[in-house]
Amino acid sequence: TEDYLILLRTIKGRFDDARSKSKHGIRFLEVSERVDELFRATIGQLRRTYQLYELSRNISPETRKSILQQRENVMNEIKASIDHLETAVSHFTTMQERNQTGDLSALRDELDTSLRVAQRTEERLREMEGSGNWNTVTREMQ
Repeated sequence: TEDYLILLRTIKGRFDDARSKSKHGIRFLEVSERVDELFRATIGQLRRTYQLYELSRNISPETRKSILQQRENVMNEIKASIDHLETAVSHFTTMQERNQTGDLSALRDELDTSLRVAQRTEERLREMEGSGNWNTVTREMQ
């Protein structure tokens, strides 16, 4: 979780630096909003997976194994979101370095893909919270 958080913050920092140097800031407003949305969503998901990890430390081994496996699956999805964000930010910084404002559709498409992955990840986290395993965890913690 911490490694992904560091990676995510690094990517966001690169984007913010490139955005601040842009002479065409208003043109990239939609892209900026999508990057910010994805960043916030991924931070929230990382926070929730860390909470799952913390909860798993104080429960029965059978339940712990199941919760940690589900958490690992979600972490893989989070990594996919981060990878998509990395690609989009690289695309954006390349455009900035070349002083291009051309077609932003590829960049928007990449961010849309990232947001779809983040939405699926959010759905999986909700499913986990509504599952029997999550309920077992909270009962064992009481």
